Order: sequence, then structure tokens, then C-alpha cells
Amino acid sequence: MSLQVLAVETYEGQSVLLFCEFEIFELDQPTVKWSRSDLSPPIVHQRQEEGDQLMDQNQLYIGRTSMKADALETGDLSLKLTNLQTSDTGTYSCTVRNVRGELRVRDEELLMEKEKMVEVLSGEECVLLPCKMMGLLPKDVKVEWVDAGNRKVHVYQNGSDKPEEQNQLYRNRTKLKRDLWKTGDFSLSLRHPTYRDNNVYTCSVHSWLRNIQMMKQSFLSKWLNYCISGAGENISNRI
Repeated sequence: MSLQVLAVETYEGQSVLLFCEFEIFELDQPTVKWSRSDLSPPIVHQRQEEGDQLMDQNQLYIGRTSMKADALETGDLSLKLTNLQTSDTGTYSCTVRNVRGELRVRDEELLMEKEKMVEVLSGEECVLLPCKMMGLLPKDVKVEWVDAGNRKVHVYQNGSDKPEEQNQLYRNRTKLKRDLWKTGDFSLSLRHPTYRDNNVYTCSVHSWLRNIQMMKQSFLSKWLNYCISGAGENISNRI
């Protein structure tokens, strides 16, 4: 099995789900361990058939980690980490062990960022919510913008927009740049903003071909004159 290495970008105080799946039901006496090799002790969370085994858990994570109750039955070994701190930045390894040995299934890199505050001037035509990722991406990339109420602001997948999945509040008001899978720029243009658009917006990027996952958030408070033209170029930038 090839090791999957993903990056998740998030912010202090938020929660994050670190993904890991494995057909663990075929193993005898399995143990799942989430760890960080740069810590001592390295254990972030550990699960056995009897339940969570947290005696050796690093004190930085006490009371902040959890796995699904049926994780060992379903193979969904994802770890939920709450109340994120700056010190949570690092690479998390998901390892499965049984009587025959152990296998590191997946690594996820967690990056803590400062929350992006986007300010705009009242009455302006549009605002740009930033979201960028380095490197050339496969064409199967899926980009999903949602607001704090989990309403879909914009969905893009397999080279085209998906307006049928968009919440009516944002219909005909959003736009992404062209060839975003080449540039890695998933910034969203939101036209005709009003006070109702004051919100926290989350940009999620997924690709199954390259095992990529990324999440970024922007907080929209006022108005900024910064838009995207039909050709995918910035037509105004007075920051």
C-alpha cells in the first residue's frame, strides 16, 4: 500500500477531521495509533478493541481528540481534533498494528494559519475571497466554497461549475478563475455583496487522483474593491 500524504490548513480554535481508512476488520486484535514523531511522547490518540487507550497520550491533546465508536468495525479511523492550537502544527501518522506487525497507512500535515480577514468598502461591486494552493493539480479537482451555515456558495468539479448545487442566496453572484487546476488559485469572486454576506467562508479542495485535501477559511466583514473579470483577470485592486 502506498503512503498517502495530505495537507490540511486551518485556524486556532477550530476543529478538524484527519482522515484515515483501512480494511481493519480482517485483522486480529487491531490497534490504531495516531502519532506525531516530533513529540515525546508521540501518541496523539490510540484505539484498541476494548476502546480508547490514552494512558500514553501526549498531554497537549488531553480532552481534544476522538474517533468514531465503531471505527474498528467500519474501517473509518479518522481522528477529530478540537480547539486547535498553534502547537498542533505538524505531521500526523495513522498507523494500524496487530499481532503480525504494523503498517503506517497515512500521513496528514496540519498547518495552522492566521485567520484571513477580508475587508471591503460598502457599495462596491464585488469581493475576492482568497484560496490558493501550490503546484499543478489533476483535472478531477473538486473545489467547494461553503459559508458558516454550511450553505454551498460555489461548487466546481471536473472542469466545470455546478450551479445546481449552489444555495439560492449565492446564485449568479459567484465566479472562479479560469484554468484553476493549472494555477492553484481557487479564490472566489462574490458580486454585489451586502451586510448579509458578513460570514466565515471555507474553501475545500479535493482530488482523489492525487490524494489531495486542503481547507482554508476567510472572514468577510466589510467590503474590498477586488474583482475577477470574465477573462479571469483582476479588474480592480485598491487595497
